[in-house]
Amino acid sequence: LFPDWMQAIGKRLPSYQLMELIKTFLNEGGINLSATVYLLVFSAVLFGLTIYLQGHKENA
Repeated sequence: LFPDWMQAIGKRLPSYQLMELIKTFLNEGGINLSATVYLLVFSAVLFGLTIYLQGHKENA
C-alpha cells in the first residue's frame, strides 16, 4: 500500500474520480454525484485554460 499522503493525492486525480464514477454505476446502478461534479469542474477549468492560452498565443 501507499503512504497516507500519497493516497490523499491519488484520490484527487481525475482518473481516480472517473473510476469511482464507473464503479458506482456498475455496482449500484447509480451516479456518484461528487465524482461527476469534480470531473465537470476539472474539464471546465482545463477547457477555459486551453481557450485562454490559445488566445494568448495568437496575440503574441
